[in-house]
Amino acid sequence: MSARATPPEWAKCIVSSTAIKMLYNDKTPLAKILRKRAYINDRNSGKVTFSDISRIKIGRQALPNRLDFFKDIKFDWCNAPFDHDKLGIELKQTFC
Repeated sequence: MSARATPPEWAKCIVSSTAIKMLYNDKTPLAKILRKRAYINDRNSGKVTFSDISRIKIGRQALPNRLDFFKDIKFDWCNAPFDHDKLGIELKQTFC
């Protein structure tokens, strides 16, 4: 039995890593859209959720609408100091 991630697990890991890195570093229009859609509840300051505002199936394929699995991330990534290695390890433990 191998300990490899399935394609859906790996996709969640890679997409969440890309989105988090864009939120921290990027100044592109997509990063601005992600920051605008990010919602942080006062009770759970370490958790960020993204809302899906798509109306049809085609709209669900856009990156800002595919981030509904961020509710599964339990570690505090938005208040902690940003570290690429730690982020990768935590995401792999969460999704794989």
